Amino acid sequence: MKIDLYHLYRGLHFSKLAYPIVLDVLKVWAESNGWEARVSICPESKVDFDTDADVVGISVYSQTAPAAYRVADRLRERGKRVLFGGPHFRGTSTLAEASPHCDVIVTSICEAQMRDLLASIADGRLAPNQAQPLHIV
Repeated sequence: MKIDLYHLYRGLHFSKLAYPIVLDVLKVWAESNGWEARVSICPESKVDFDTDADVVGISVYSQTAPAAYRVADRLRERGKRVLFGGPHFRGTSTLAEASPHCDVIVTSICEAQMRDLLASIADGRLAPNQAQPLHIV
């Protein structure tokens, strides 16, 4: 199976100063579980909506949340499972706001949780376009 991991930015691109290393960690964890993984750091306009990935994970920051929701909606229309994580999800209001746009919201993750999540996806226990997203704490 394949997963794309995105860090979206808008305006000034700070990733050269503070690279989001967590996406590389998630990539390594996915690959160690037999998945193909790709990390992309880009603006909304450069997202690959025609990806052959089964799953797309988006690191969400408050300033990029609207873009993340638009991207997720388009990907889910194409049958992709969408995972959200990142610093935006620190309160219940952000969880409620994001829920209609994704299949999973991750507020904290370790390697064992990632392994279990990927296994749930691979064996069909987590289908795309969930009515209520899975929340991983």
